[in-house]
Amino acid sequence: MDMQMPVLDGLEVNRRIRAEEAEQQHPRVTIIATTANAQEEDR
Repeated sequence: MDMQMPVLDGLEVNRRIRAEEAEQQHPRVTIIATTANAQEEDR
């Protein structure tokens, strides 16, 4: 997923996925975040 999506950013989507996993007691999935921003503060 992209870190900067138009409706939800990648961090919020990640929070929601983790909350759903905990609520449903599902194993954690691997989430890979990508971004075109390469500035130090974006890392």
